[in-house]
Amino acid sequence: MTPPAKIRVEDRGFVRILTIDNPGKRNAFDYGSLAELTRACARAAEDRVRCLVLRGAGDQAFCSGFDIDAMEGDGPDGDRPDLATERAMEAVEAVPCPTVAFVNGAAFGAGCELAATCDLRIASQGAKLGMPPAKLGVVYAAAGVRRFLALVGPAHTREMFFTGRPVDAAKALAIGLVDRVASPADAEAAALALAEEIASNAPLAVQGMKRILRLLEETHERGLTEAERVEIASLRTRAFESADLREGRAAWAGRRLARKTAWMCTAIWEPIHSLPTPMKVRSSAWLKRSTRNTSSWCMGTKLPVPAWRRRWVNVGVSSTCRRVDRRWN
Repeated sequence: MTPPAKIRVEDRGFVRILTIDNPGKRNAFDYGSLAELTRACARAAEDRVRCLVLRGAGDQAFCSGFDIDAMEGDGPDGDRPDLATERAMEAVEAVPCPTVAFVNGAAFGAGCELAATCDLRIASQGAKLGMPPAKLGVVYAAAGVRRFLALVGPAHTREMFFTGRPVDAAKALAIGLVDRVASPADAEAAALALAEEIASNAPLAVQGMKRILRLLEETHERGLTEAERVEIASLRTRAFESADLREGRAAWAGRRLARKTAWMCTAIWEPIHSLPTPMKVRSSAWLKRSTRNTSSWCMGTKLPVPAWRRRWVNVGVSSTCRRVDRRWN
């Protein structure tokens, strides 16, 4: 039996409404719904829709991101949540007509990126928007980060991604994350009125301007070298294979705070692997003895740790290397 569609399509004249319909999961995405969204965007282009509105079912959530439960294991044909999300965002971005996000509730993770990908955003007063990948141990895609940089600027992008803290509709309006805020009673009508106003204009002119704006935005992306793109891909793959991601999922399922540990490996053990073999063997043994009493503290508990060990554990890669060098030279 074919499962029910999670992306509902409704036409109102030249305006098409796509509704993310997964209320049991606060309209979260999974592999199937992202594929549906990709196909729906392609059909909107074929059908010459003049304005596309995206919203969530009900009045509690726009989209709460990628379903954490669906992250377990690989997707179809070895797919990954970030890759499936990026394909869907690219499909939304490629729609030739303007797109309007009606943020009628919570918008987190991929849901917040979906709103940022749209050309315009109207939020209900009760909406909250946030990017929690850092809490889950995920390095977000460069294209996704770029969308926020273009929308809210570097400072607000850093705060959103570094803290994972959501913002309410008023703050989102103040930083430029949304374009307009309306009362819950008026927000849907405001979003549809905007879409209808856009659709009433000359479609070739509107779509031509959208294409020009997109081409101008793309010039900023061409600054990344191939080596930098490879580095970004490596950072993301490493995070997806890390214990932090598994711990983030477990913490979410257990409704508790996550204990992040992967940073220990990058700040302490990687410098050891870059040393000559004789020094590596001796340094590894010394580090294990030196950090034996810090392991519980590093795992996130509040056990007391001598001040010199706290200072040493917090130093960066270069300082760690220097300390090892001084001990063995």
